[in-house]
Amino acid sequence: MIGTVLSGCVSSRAVEAPAISLSPAGWQNNPELLASDNFAGYAQSVTDEVRRYRIPFDPERADIEVAMASPIE
Repeated sequence: MIGTVLSGCVSSRAVEAPAISLSPAGWQNNPELLASDNFAGYAQSVTDEVRRYRIPFDPERADIEVAMASPIE
């Protein structure tokens, strides 16, 4: 019987910074999203950002996908 050794997840390297392709787009850190006086204003701001930046899996269901990815109270 021949054994197999897997070691892909074990490493002695320190945690590395993510590649630029994995860095946040920037809109998630937008302080204006948090500057709302109430939850409805915050939810609308986030929904608008999701609608602007999200690429839908199914363009015919884009509104449903935005609603599912947006905050709810």
